[in-house]
Amino acid sequence: MGDTPSKYDTDWFTDADELGKPQTGLGKRDAAAVDKAKGMADAFGKRGGKGLWPHVERAKVAAGLKYRLDNPDSFNQGQTWLCGIATFVRVWAYDHPVEYVQLAADLFEKGEGWLKGGPKTLVDKRSDGEKITASPDLLNSAVARISEKESLDHADWVVLAAIRESFNSVFAYGADEGPFHIKAWNFPSDVVREFKAGGYSRVISKADGLGGGGYNNFVEATDLYDRGWRVILLIKSDLLKASAFQNPGAVRTSDHWVGLNSTVFMSLPGPNCQVDRFEVYSWDGPHFIPPVGQKMAFSLFDKYYFGFVAGLH
Repeated sequence: MGDTPSKYDTDWFTDADELGKPQTGLGKRDAAAVDKAKGMADAFGKRGGKGLWPHVERAKVAAGLKYRLDNPDSFNQGQTWLCGIATFVRVWAYDHPVEYVQLAADLFEKGEGWLKGGPKTLVDKRSDGEKITASPDLLNSAVARISEKESLDHADWVVLAAIRESFNSVFAYGADEGPFHIKAWNFPSDVVREFKAGGYSRVISKADGLGGGGYNNFVEATDLYDRGWRVILLIKSDLLKASAFQNPGAVRTSDHWVGLNSTVFMSLPGPNCQVDRFEVYSWDGPHFIPPVGQKMAFSLFDKYYFGFVAGLH
């Protein structure tokens, strides 16, 4: 392929190579829909009234919604284990800003709303969405924390917590997530349901929280990203920490979801396979894998990688 670098060694050809230079980040969005969503957030903020959440302020929800619309990487789960929800809502709010603001406003004022995509056509294969309802326990819960001194953004709390609770038929959700954060756990099947409810007509799930994803699994995830799919990776959070590589240990299980946010370049499989540094969304902004250095052995990466879930409109 001449001097143009491909995603893999030059012996490896994929559909991504036919697409030219892949886009990075979340790509293009509907500017008119974003403007409409901002107008809705302004109107919501001006309506006044306390809503159904005693510990949540309308003005803070409105401000948070507008900030998230302008800064999609700013969704922040804080000290909660809402990583799967936050990673999904980040892309859903980017693709469906009007529906995102409507859900937040309805939850604040009515205690219920809909997680869905835009208006369906007769040929759509999308679901009709899922109803999101906040229980009395959640409505009356304190807002969870980012740190000892700072609470979650109020818009994040209303939307993320209510979606988590509605997709969990066992536990009511609140700032107290219970032993081992069990009330907040987000399984691959939950992420699949979120994508389908959110208007994504095609969903692929190849995540396993108990075993490494493997080379072919990761190649598929990165190829889907290059084709415009929204790709969420299941990892061990230590993968984002430089200190973890000093003593990686032998036993690992998944505990974190991140959003793939850049093209990944890697070499062909084998004992010397390397992964170039790439970007993911996590918590409130970009993080990089590996966290230090420009490359890492795929054999090491795979010990922290457990597959992916991806959605496409």
